[in-house]
Amino acid sequence: MGYVRIPLEKIRILLSSNFQEILTQGLTQMQSSVCMQELEDPRIKSMRQDVLRWFYQPMNSSSISQSKLRPINITNLSCESMKFPLCMANLHEQLVKHHRLRHFSRIQYTLFLKEIGLSCQDAISLFMKEYSLPSDKKCRTNSSCSHSWSENRNRYIYSIEHLYGKKGAGKDYKGHSCHSLQRQHSNSFGDGGCPFVSFDADNLEKSLKSYKFEMPDIEDIKSLVSEQKYNEACFRCLKTNLSRHYQPNTTMGKTKISSCNFSSNHMIINNYIPAKKCSVNNSIWDDSFLQAPTRPSNYYFTLSNFGDFFSNK
Repeated sequence: MGYVRIPLEKIRILLSSNFQEILTQGLTQMQSSVCMQELEDPRIKSMRQDVLRWFYQPMNSSSISQSKLRPINITNLSCESMKFPLCMANLHEQLVKHHRLRHFSRIQYTLFLKEIGLSCQDAISLFMKEYSLPSDKKCRTNSSCSHSWSENRNRYIYSIEHLYGKKGAGKDYKGHSCHSLQRQHSNSFGDGGCPFVSFDADNLEKSLKSYKFEMPDIEDIKSLVSEQKYNEACFRCLKTNLSRHYQPNTTMGKTKISSCNFSSNHMIINNYIPAKKCSVNNSIWDDSFLQAPTRPSNYYFTLSNFGDFFSNK
C-alpha cells in the first residue's frame, strides 16, 4: 500500500502493462455478458473486418516506414530485430553474403522492400553497394550471378525503377503473396521462394537457429512444415517474435499509479496495476485477432505495429 519510484524510461512498459490488463479484464467480462450476442450483429462483424483490413494494409504504415527505412537499417531489421519473415531475411542474407541474387529473387526482394517503404533511390543504392562488390566463388558458378554493377548499371537501375512504376508502363507492382512464393522452386538452401517449402529439415533448423529461435519453437515449426502447413509455420514464427518484442518486467508486482512527479527523472505512480508477462498464448496475441501472413509485408507490418509500441526502445 505504499509508493514505488519508476524510472522514467520504464514508464512505457508500465502503461502498456496497465492497458493490457484493462483490455484483458474487459474481454473476460464481455465474454460472460449478454453483449456477446450483439457481436453476432452483421454490422459489428463488418466493423471488425474493416479494422483488420486497416491494420494489415501496408499503406497505413508506409509513411512511418519511409521515415525510418533506410539501406543502413535493413540488416538490423532483418537479422537483429527479426522483423523480416524468413523468406526475405534469407534473401537479404544471401545478398549480403554473395553480393548477388538470382533474377527472380532480386525481383521478389525489391518488391518486398518497396512494399514496406524503402524508396526507389534507396533500393538502387542498396543494390549498387552489393553488386559493386565481387561475387564469391559459389555465386559465380551460376552464370546469372556473374553480372557486375559497372557493366550492367543501366539495366539494373531500369529494372528497379520499372518495379517501382517509374519506367515502362508505370504499373504499380505489388509484392509476391505467400501462396505465390510457396509455388516457386528453389534449392535446399538457396535464395527465392518460401523457405518452409524449399529448405530441407536440417537447413530449416539451421536457419531458425541463426535467427535465435529456441528448440521448442523450432520443433513446433518443423512439425507444421512436415504437415505442409506452411502459412501456419510462418504464423508460429510471427507469434514467437511478437513475444520477444514485448517482455515487460515481471518483478513489478502491483504498482501504484497517481500524479506524475518528474523530479530526479522518476515518476511517482499511484494506483494498482497487476503486471503480467505477455506470452504467445496470451489473449493479446489471440488467433481471433492476429492472422497468418498472406504476404511477407503482413509479417513485417504486424511486428512493426505491435513491436514498436510494446518495445521499450
